[in-house]
Amino acid sequence: MNNRNWQKQMEGVSKYDFIRNIALEQYFTLLQSSVNMVAASRTVAANLFPTRSEINHSRTIRKWAEHFLLHKELPKHRQGCHVKSRSLIHDEDIARECRIWLKCQTHDSVTCHSFHNGLPINYTARSDCLHLF
Repeated sequence: MNNRNWQKQMEGVSKYDFIRNIALEQYFTLLQSSVNMVAASRTVAANLFPTRSEINHSRTIRKWAEHFLLHKELPKHRQGCHVKSRSLIHDEDIARECRIWLKCQTHDSVTCHSFHNGLPINYTARSDCLHLF
């Protein structure tokens, strides 16, 4: 493959996926030269991830390889895909309403259900839709 085709193929590929591609290429090359799977993955892990755990990364490389052989693509990278939201209790208005409600209750009457039903707060999954009545 010439340099232009390679550059075109690598457009839009993240650095992490690029390293994973290199890891798989080295891993499969070592397997073809009759090195066993564990030794090949450990060698690649030691070369590409020298500051990380060789055992964990070698296992990960073998998982990538298995997924690649089955699906002809790298496994989806899930880092950063989770919604980052703060707990409602960190909202000053909600914390204030909770304190006010709790101070008005008798000691034995507080349950999760009464707490949930007793607060004058209407909230949805989105924090920008939070309303106090």
